[in-house]
Amino acid sequence: MKIETIEYLPTLGEIVTIVSPSQDSCPIRHFIEIFPKEIYFGDTIYLAAYDENVSTEVIENFVDYGNIPMHAYLPGEFTLSTSAVHKSYNWIPERTGVSACYALVEKVLQPGEKRLYRRTCLEFPPLDDWEEPFWKELRDNMPPEGITCHLHIKYKHSDRLRGLTIEVNQEILIKPRPENEMALLEKWYKNTPKKLFPKVDGIPHDMDFLSSGQSDIQIDGNTYDPRMFISLGNRKPSDPNNPTTLEGWRQLEASLVPSTMRDEVRLTRLQLEYYSAKKRKASENAKNELVQWLKSLPEVQRSIMITHLGSKSGHFMQSSDDFTKPTPLGEKYQELMAAIQQHLSRK
Repeated sequence: MKIETIEYLPTLGEIVTIVSPSQDSCPIRHFIEIFPKEIYFGDTIYLAAYDENVSTEVIENFVDYGNIPMHAYLPGEFTLSTSAVHKSYNWIPERTGVSACYALVEKVLQPGEKRLYRRTCLEFPPLDDWEEPFWKELRDNMPPEGITCHLHIKYKHSDRLRGLTIEVNQEILIKPRPENEMALLEKWYKNTPKKLFPKVDGIPHDMDFLSSGQSDIQIDGNTYDPRMFISLGNRKPSDPNNPTTLEGWRQLEASLVPSTMRDEVRLTRLQLEYYSAKKRKASENAKNELVQWLKSLPEVQRSIMITHLGSKSGHFMQSSDDFTKPTPLGEKYQELMAAIQQHLSRK
């Protein structure tokens, strides 16, 4: 059967660059890039923080945080407010219960070189906060043109700018999502048991990497936890609401408006195209399509999506019934990550 091509319309918007205040005579310029600044309700924005050597001298022993998966996310305070809502909202970091150790590699930072420091992504809102007072009031009072919200970011730099508190601000326009998609989000929220959300009474808890078994994804006669293919914290959709077949993911992607929520669905769908392809040529074509699509994205969004993919290594390379053996998808996962490393990883 011929597979219909799913038209891809890029999420519109430019990367916003915000330079943070720096110490006097500091050779390092610290800045944050954000994409996009105009979204639909339920979308994700992507943030990456960079350090740049603005001096004419080589800086020795500068930590390269950007190459560390899972632990490369930006810790800090992220607060959203608007005059249209009485309260503000703070994101609570998600914990996975997965531990890993990575050596912090120190490299020289050449004059004019910029290096990725940390990155993160924020959902507006996370599905688990659908009924949180801030988001409910924002949703109920959303005009057709959308609402401009004030995003305040605060964190401490942990390397050469140690002790320097970074504070930046950015306006984010949140637009109303099509009614059918809002209804879909609400359905996913109501269908999700609270134990599958990352907070209990507002407190983060560790989440075991075990599925409910209600929506495991089927590939070549085997079933897999959907969170193997879905970004950390992204439940739009995930267990137990996600499609269980590749065709279901194709239909879901095609039904959504161009947006970062659709991009996240596409990331999962393209992975399933690759892992489902049995013939070598079909597998190569699917792998190349995923790599080329990632290449087409803005650097901030691409960097975070690649980090998500890299953080799944343990789940592909350790079978649930025998941790010394990879899953049936382990070899293909390694091939995919090698292709990404070769063509896309930031130098």
